Amino acid sequence: MRPLSWVAVLLCALLARTVSAEGGSDCGGVVVVSLPGYLTSPGYPEDYPPHQTCSWQLRAPSPEQKLLINFNPHFDMEKNSCRFDYVQVWDDGDEKSGDDSGKFCGTVAPAPILSSGPTLHVKFVSDYTTQGAGFSLRYELYKPGVDCSRNFTAPSGRIASPGHPLGYPPNAACVFVVSPPPPHAYILLTFRTFHLEADPDDGSASEGSACKYDHVEVWDGLPTVGLLIVRLCGSKIPDPVVAVTGTMTLVFHSDNAIAKDGFSASYTVLPSRPAESFPCFAPLGMELGTIPDARVSASSSYHTGTWLPQQGRLHHPLNAWTPAVDSNREWIQVDLGSLKIVTAVATQGAISINSGRVYYVTSYRVYVGVTGSDWSPIREERQLKQFVGNTDESTVVQNKLPVRVVTRFVRVKPQTWENGIAMRLELYGCSISDYPCSEKLGLMSGRLRDEQITASASRDDSHWGPAAARLMAPLFGWAPPVKGTGHWLQVDLGQVVALSGLVVQGAKGPLASSADARLFVRKFRLEYSGDDGHSWAPITRDGASGTSKQFDGNSNWDMPEVRRFPVVTARYVRLYPERWGAGGGGLRLELLGCTLPGWVEPPTRRNVSSSEGPAGPPCPHGEWPHGCSGEDVLSEHSSGERGASLTTLAPRPQATSPPDSTADLARVPEFRTGAAGKWSTSSSPRRHPAPTTPPSSSSPPPPPPPTPTPGPKSAYTSLDLVLISIIGISSLGIVLGAVCVGLLAFCTSPCQAGRSSPPPPPPNGTITKPRLPAGEGTGGLELCDGAANGVRGKVGRQSSSSEA
Repeated sequence: MRPLSWVAVLLCALLARTVSAEGGSDCGGVVVVSLPGYLTSPGYPEDYPPHQTCSWQLRAPSPEQKLLINFNPHFDMEKNSCRFDYVQVWDDGDEKSGDDSGKFCGTVAPAPILSSGPTLHVKFVSDYTTQGAGFSLRYELYKPGVDCSRNFTAPSGRIASPGHPLGYPPNAACVFVVSPPPPHAYILLTFRTFHLEADPDDGSASEGSACKYDHVEVWDGLPTVGLLIVRLCGSKIPDPVVAVTGTMTLVFHSDNAIAKDGFSASYTVLPSRPAESFPCFAPLGMELGTIPDARVSASSSYHTGTWLPQQGRLHHPLNAWTPAVDSNREWIQVDLGSLKIVTAVATQGAISINSGRVYYVTSYRVYVGVTGSDWSPIREERQLKQFVGNTDESTVVQNKLPVRVVTRFVRVKPQTWENGIAMRLELYGCSISDYPCSEKLGLMSGRLRDEQITASASRDDSHWGPAAARLMAPLFGWAPPVKGTGHWLQVDLGQVVALSGLVVQGAKGPLASSADARLFVRKFRLEYSGDDGHSWAPITRDGASGTSKQFDGNSNWDMPEVRRFPVVTARYVRLYPERWGAGGGGLRLELLGCTLPGWVEPPTRRNVSSSEGPAGPPCPHGEWPHGCSGEDVLSEHSSGERGASLTTLAPRPQATSPPDSTADLARVPEFRTGAAGKWSTSSSPRRHPAPTTPPSSSSPPPPPPPTPTPGPKSAYTSLDLVLISIIGISSLGIVLGAVCVGLLAFCTSPCQAGRSSPPPPPPNGTITKPRLPAGEGTGGLELCDGAANGVRGKVGRQSSSSEA
């Protein structure tokens, strides 16, 4: 019986091992990461068992450290939208129920993952069918690379990845901010060399790939606040990139694996082209090729490969764009790269180089959008506008839009045609900043901080607060809590500027089915204030006086609209919604204007009244650096009188300096990254010297001038006479005091007591000169003791000081 007992025990153990393997093995736990290590799915690299749920928590030893994980390329799980088998990675905290973010499956290994804090969670799940090899990952403490972030303020410069061209370091995170001082309209970035790690499924680089590993992001504005223009990787030199908000940001990232040469680029600030009556009718780049091929797309193209959307450029020598099937659902689309004002469309047919047959479109419709996913048709008097097309294959037919639209994407849909659809086209318009005094003032780019945007109230501060009211923000916007008048949105521009208009856009919620998915304002009015923020004036109909003007807002939540008005000078702007859409009021906006040439805060503690003239000569960019031309506030004129001049674009109140003791301090903003990766402003003040009155000369004061007439010149003349009189009386008092002190010392000195008896005869053989009377050659004073000895040694020889 004993051998049978041992056999039974072995069979039970084997059965238990089999059941354990089928039902799930022990996996998961808490790992404190001090050295690199590995996590794998059960059985890796063999197939993982079914019905597995493993959870790991990775912790760094200290709270300020971060974790980095890299997956082994041998990655194999059931694909199927990650609903069944998957590995999930998330930061500290519990994963959200039903949230698929951070889930990975299939056969492509995830990109390296860097934690935002000291903890990472890893969860592996498998169902009852279709197993694979699973995953293996390596975890370690993150070691940040070199600090390579820089700010660029010059009108042109060069930007390069760290170590270029010898190769960039691992784990690099560089932020390059180009923010030159105004005035400016565009920033043009041109890549000279480009060689970064490419995606394995892409092979060479491009803006269309995901660029999961090493990449460069180019933002029009500040990261996460402005508009992401493109994300780049690989080895192909990208096309030039243009930012229109006045600020461009490059974000360079590298992982801890493959490193290439890096990139180098140059940027140039292109000034605006102001004109009194700007036509806004320039070609936008289809014919000239400034719009690259990657930004011209279509619903389909003819199968021969010689009728591609890139051939749909005006006067293209080889064929044109032709869809796979002639249908009024087909379209050709152009991405302008940034917001433009589009005013006209020109079209052209084509003739086949193979068959010689003629094709052209006889009518078409135009759709516009700012995101490329939502579209608005061009309408005329609330009806869809159908434009008249071509009558032959070569003649260019140009159609002006009924209204000027602000858009980034333009889509043309043929409606009728001859023989078949074939189209070449060009778009016409301009940039918003091409208009006089129409620079974007910082909402879209992020130069204006969140605390500079306030509101009377908001529906939800976390999503619909005033900080979300930035033009082209991907989601949300500012929305008041209730429908009704009286609510306002206020923007502090930081300094007095010339304000000429604004761009307004509706707001959008995250869910299309929700009630707050489509919000926009139909009517609004504007008020502005100078540097105090207390006295408000409305934007009026005629620009001078009269009733407050009611502006037209938006007709939908997506399309931006430009609204202009006569130039006013303001620092604070308030927008009051008057009417709104059916879903409620909501908006995003950008203010347009330009900096006043010479507007600065006078760094003096006295108020500049209207009788003294305006503030002093301008210094660059509203600052007061040392060495600025002129004497700070007051400038010297040829007449010798002190005055000042300030050039403005419109009448405004006189500038006054604040009355407190910090009037000579100016805070200089700068872009820098904080510990949390947020944009902050330097709090260190810059002290500027207050203007001082030059000392009076030693020449006698001039004769009194005739009685001055009231005015600024007489005020300065009277002030000069008073100062000269005070200085002259003070100098006379000092001289008289010195004489009195000298006489007192002379009368009480022992030298005066020795004058009562004649001096003893000199020794034999000693020749002396006659003694000078008291006061001669010494200014009325006679020196005694050591000082006297030194003087008398030059006059005659004496044996001792007692001979005096």
